[in-house]
Amino acid sequence: MAVARQVAARLPRLNREALRQGLRARGIHVSNRRLGTVLQRLRAERDLH
Repeated sequence: MAVARQVAARLPRLNREALRQGLRARGIHVSNRRLGTVLQRLRAERDLH
């Protein structure tokens, strides 16, 4: 999650494809299902702040 947070912080808009590309650029490949879960958690954290 820490890497996903770093990637998300640099994105102008948090969406599935942008997050996937950012993670792949760091050598992290995730399944579509896991990516969806990470995206939901990131959005929930963002909404809390």
